[in-house]
Amino acid sequence: MRLVVKGTGHDDNGRSIAPFALSIWTHYMRDIAHHRGEFTLAGSKKRIKGNAVTVGAGTQMYDVYTATAKNGETIVGGGGKSVGVGGNITGG
Repeated sequence: MRLVVKGTGHDDNGRSIAPFALSIWTHYMRDIAHHRGEFTLAGSKKRIKGNAVTVGAGTQMYDVYTATAKNGETIVGGGGKSVGVGGNITGG
């Protein structure tokens, strides 16, 4: 069975649609959490010093830029503000 995982749903190559496929839509996974001072990776005991932000797979870049700006920070990301984080970091 073909599996399609999509965030925002747009894809210039049509990979976000597939007839008769199992489709996992991450669009509503939009949580954004800030971590000040220290951050522990999930499943790890190692603590990393510094600020961090974790976001859900369906979060759009514009929302991440806005949230980090409110805390006087920014991230390096894509120029397409409507692109989802999941697609952006996987080469979208």
